[in-house]
Amino acid sequence: MYDTVKKENYVIFHENLTQLVKTELCSLHNVENKEDLDTTLCSHISEEEMGKTVEEFHEVLQIACNKTFKKQRSSREKNVI
Repeated sequence: MYDTVKKENYVIFHENLTQLVKTELCSLHNVENKEDLDTTLCSHISEEEMGKTVEEFHEVLQIACNKTFKKQRSSREKNVI
């Protein structure tokens, strides 16, 4: 569970997501910029490639969320530490 999200977190999230798209997804698809990535991903939109593309983007979203937002620990986890 994530703590309450503040407005300034959205700016940081956008920066993190943009950076990760540039580094992770562009690298995976051997492209140099987001515009080329968009063209490449559009060409991969088929039944066979759709799932893989969604999984790649989901991983990038998860990393961006984890970098940006602090997770709230449950009371059980707090008592263990």
